[in-house]
Amino acid sequence: MRQVLVIANPAASRGGAVKALVKVRKLTREHRDCCDFDFMVTENPQHATELARTHAHDYDLVAAFGGDGTVNEVVQGMV
Repeated sequence: MRQVLVIANPAASRGGAVKALVKVRKLTREHRDCCDFDFMVTENPQHATELARTHAHDYDLVAAFGGDGTVNEVVQGMV
């Protein structure tokens, strides 16, 4: 089974990402037969970079959930 890390920024979209994150978590529960999903939520600027740098090697797939800044931070943590 694939191990998936979702690094989520709840502050994205002026806080609107929180509603979307609730929906995403529900969808991932419905697809547990294919993947194990772990969610890590950012707490401050550059936290996504730290999370990706520290944890990405433990997963088959890393997904960034947020805006452009979140995606950029996650990528920076993986290179």
